[in-house]
Amino acid sequence: SAARAWFIADLYGFANVAILDGGIAKWREEHRPLESGEPEIAPVDFPAPILQRAVRTKAEMIANCASCSEQVLDARDRGRFEGRDGSGSEGHIPGARNLPFPSLFQSDGTYKTGDVLRSEFDAAGVDLSKPVVSYCNSGMTAAVLLFGLHLAGKRDAALYDGSWMEWGSDPDTPKEEGPGAVV
Repeated sequence: SAARAWFIADLYGFANVAILDGGIAKWREEHRPLESGEPEIAPVDFPAPILQRAVRTKAEMIANCASCSEQVLDARDRGRFEGRDGSGSEGHIPGARNLPFPSLFQSDGTYKTGDVLRSEFDAAGVDLSKPVVSYCNSGMTAAVLLFGLHLAGKRDAALYDGSWMEWGSDPDTPKEEGPGAVV
């Protein structure tokens, strides 16, 4: 959920947003200081936000199925993506590529970086020079892919916020099963 919080803050144009890489577990492992209780927070004027990042609608995703103007990247596990896990969220958006979000993390829970990170996108068949839209089941882990794309220097990535919950529940949206787009 940290990546989702980053996405929302970035979406509304906040400049100083970061993720605690490795989370609280790594913080504790490094014996860093912790506090408890409610912090004192001074009120601030909140300016009217201007959206800085794109969010795609179902209608835009349907149009993209025909135009293929944006690459579509699914953050869910391979079983759900291919339609073979029996979870009820089988299949994927036609033409989508699959990059399960845990692939972006090192064993200590921190994000991969540099060429190692870019190689994950490359292995999934993502061309970092072209626009990307990510989705997952509910819009949470798709933000992990967006943060990974951000770390890789990509700024023209969007989120399909309705994700598979919206797409999969609509009997009129096209769906594919199997491995997806050929790399």
